[in-house]
Amino acid sequence: MDVRDHADHTRPVDVQSPRHTASTTGPITQLRTIHVGGTTLPPVTRDTSFFFENIPSSNVWDADDQAVELGVRISVDRPGSLVGVHLRRGNYRGPVTARVYASNGVLLAQQDSSEDAGKIIFANPVPVAPGTEYVVSYFTPEGGYVSTENYFVGNVVQPPFRASVNAGVYRYGGGFPTDTWNASNYWVQPIFRP
Repeated sequence: MDVRDHADHTRPVDVQSPRHTASTTGPITQLRTIHVGGTTLPPVTRDTSFFFENIPSSNVWDADDQAVELGVRISVDRPGSLVGVHLRRGNYRGPVTARVYASNGVLLAQQDSSEDAGKIIFANPVPVAPGTEYVVSYFTPEGGYVSTENYFVGNVVQPPFRASVNAGVYRYGGGFPTDTWNASNYWVQPIFRP
């Protein structure tokens, strides 16, 4: 680990370390810079996806064939917009519907996709406020999704995103997802625009 301390402790400290999750040792991948302390937010100058580290051999292509809404609870650390979502799809390759909900279940945006879409862009960007929780999800009418259990066992922070413990949510039949299962990740990755 390489730590560069600053004489002025009001600025962030850069820490470079291999990526690692609490639930697995996983592969060593590219280095990341983590800002610790200070009041300055790390810059985000372009569209940014909430990137989830792949955990080898733990992704399940769920054989579930029931209609279900799968999502992730997130907040952001700065004002901006959610402009779309990347999806890691399972066996079901038909059309799906991406949605953004406020934390109280109010639907803020909805966008239908074509078949086999891995990325869906909303017709209108959804304004988001720092520290406010949102749910970004997609509805699959025939199940067939990818899940990884024991993924959200701790907070995941990746500026501008933050996901808390049990951030992966679902709801059978569709609609605002609030149920959780074994800290699962359903591979719904929002796209933020500053």
